[in-house]
Amino acid sequence: MSGNSGRSGDAGEPIFPKHTKLLLEEELEARDLNGRAQERAPHVFSYLNEHSKIREITYAIKHRVKPFSKIISKVLRNRNSGDETFKISNVTDALGVRIITLYKRDMLGVLQIICSLVDEKAKQGSGEFLFSGVLRAVVYDSGQSGGNFSDMALGAKKIIEEKFRDEDLSCPIEAREAYSSIHLVLYAPGRPNPSHQFGMDDLPVEIQIRTIFEDVWGEIDHALQYEFDREITPEKRVGEDIAIRASLRSNLSILKKFLDASAAYADVIHSTMQPLASAQSKPAKEIKVALDNDKHNAVLLDAAGVEREVIAEVTGLVAKKLDLDKEAYPPSDSRRRRYREVADELSAYYDRTIAGGYRAKQTDSKLALREERALRYVLKMEEALCHLLAGTDKQAEIAIRIYEDLKDQFSESVGLHFRLGEALIKLEKFEEALPELLQAAKLSSQKIQDFVVRLPDDQVPFINKTLPRLIGLAYYQQSVIRGYQRRTAEQMLSLQRAYAATSKSTPLADEQLEQDEKPQILRRNCLVFYATQYYDLATNVSKRRPRILALGKKKIAEDLAKLEELADWNTVSNPSILDTIAYARSILDLKDAKKIADKAIGVLWQPNSDAPVSVATRDRMMTRLVNIRDGRLPSAGTNRDPED
Repeated sequence: MSGNSGRSGDAGEPIFPKHTKLLLEEELEARDLNGRAQERAPHVFSYLNEHSKIREITYAIKHRVKPFSKIISKVLRNRNSGDETFKISNVTDALGVRIITLYKRDMLGVLQIICSLVDEKAKQGSGEFLFSGVLRAVVYDSGQSGGNFSDMALGAKKIIEEKFRDEDLSCPIEAREAYSSIHLVLYAPGRPNPSHQFGMDDLPVEIQIRTIFEDVWGEIDHALQYEFDREITPEKRVGEDIAIRASLRSNLSILKKFLDASAAYADVIHSTMQPLASAQSKPAKEIKVALDNDKHNAVLLDAAGVEREVIAEVTGLVAKKLDLDKEAYPPSDSRRRRYREVADELSAYYDRTIAGGYRAKQTDSKLALREERALRYVLKMEEALCHLLAGTDKQAEIAIRIYEDLKDQFSESVGLHFRLGEALIKLEKFEEALPELLQAAKLSSQKIQDFVVRLPDDQVPFINKTLPRLIGLAYYQQSVIRGYQRRTAEQMLSLQRAYAATSKSTPLADEQLEQDEKPQILRRNCLVFYATQYYDLATNVSKRRPRILALGKKKIAEDLAKLEELADWNTVSNPSILDTIAYARSILDLKDAKKIADKAIGVLWQPNSDAPVSVATRDRMMTRLVNIRDGRLPSAGTNRDPED
């Protein structure tokens, strides 16, 4: 696109160029590229132009298709400049889109939205995503001082590299004397092509994000540079080129400084008007509704001195997550996608406020820091939780990175350590999860002075009922590893700890959560399984006394009776629970163990959305269940997840 390079005075075309034309095959390829760009342009442009969130924060969206002749010229120009291998396939701006914002701080918001439109699902023709991948990204920055890049450039780099971390994409920041812009080259799925890697011709699309001031300067720069190259003929270049180009560069540099100052001042004016505009756009009743939807965060931010309108905006975003929480279980793909969308909105809001230079209400520096700190904690914790609730391993990894970034500043947060441990368990990183969960348990018993991270009263029951069970699961997984290592004594110790940790949550559940049967069943199932596995191991250790084994059998019988009160094996379809009951009954020599094992085997081979098990867990369970069904006592080394 015109004016997109921030040229600083190249010497123009060589007087006697080496390359003057392309091969016929290359011209055909250039025509095909131009045709695909023309074919795809209306869809890309209309999608972006009609995107409600993009429209809210942009001044204009432009697009252009590079003409066939310009594609040819670009290839020849690069070859004549020394890149002899430059091909048609190296042209990545056949279709260019420029998104223009009024304010520099809005550039990051646009970038967040564009990044959210990139997903591999687009390769299968999903209508939810516009782009199927990323080729490269670069941020040009003229706002550096003292060797430091501007907040906009650093923020853009962070957004891009976090979004495309799995693609291992690096986003360099290039210092330009008179040019600031964000450039992305993304792939737009094209027409079917069996020979293509994804069955279609993906078209590279160059996206530029810049302010209106940068766009004005780019257009002027391009027009004047073009006029210079047209007027200064090869004969004149030797004498007049140096003086005229130096004058042109000097004048353009002065103009750029005026425009940069205007852009900065426009941001200042905009930031001072934001609270007023926000208050006028949100009636008092609407603000109250937003605050009522998320009272804990509202109270926390208010205590930190955050503006009421900002509180309403934040709690309004969080309310979208709370609405999703109310939907039926299990979560649908649509619900998971909407969790991701809320996470992206929270991240974009964070970039516009905290990362974009937060203007605290408080004038005292300590109070202003406290205000910013509270806002950062709420936004990033809620964003991470949305990623975690989205349900995929990739989203869990994003949540873990956010939690890890927060740990240094919010080390006393029970919720942070708890959620981090939960995310690590989801990725089966049990050894890493255990210390986080134990730290959460330790902090939950202390009086936390930091009001920002203090656990709200309504979350205490949930933490108290869930945390011990997760600690127990982590200890159990530790016992599995010890079993593979044939370290039986340590394996039994880990099982003891798993049982002790899990048992701590049972009384609270019985007293306060009478209607919440599913967590109680899961807890009881874990307790029975841990006790049974421990007893099974103990029978193989000759030093164990009969009295201790008798006590172990009694404990299994007590826990099993409580489990069967909650879960009748005749009606249960959860293979994990059936496996536990069959395992315990076989150890206790009770009837129906073979019958239950046979039912569990049948359930294991059926799709079960309520209680899916992994292939590895299914194989381990199947081995034990077949042994029980055939009258052979199972081996204690046959492990599986009690909650899998």
